[in-house]
Amino acid sequence: MIYVSQLVIYPIKSLRGIAVDRAVLDRTGFQYDRRFMLVTADELVEAIHHEQPAALAII
Repeated sequence: MIYVSQLVIYPIKSLRGIAVDRAVLDRTGFQYDRRFMLVTADELVEAIHHEQPAALAII
């Protein structure tokens, strides 16, 4: 039998995750999982060339 021993979501890609008791699965994966990432200005310019600019935001 297979079971899940722990669920962890990572709201900001490559940073510490948050252990949760349950998670909602939507069309892109677990809700709130890897929805944001931190980049330098140079990395943002590179990402714009590979991603849809409407999906990117600077905070």
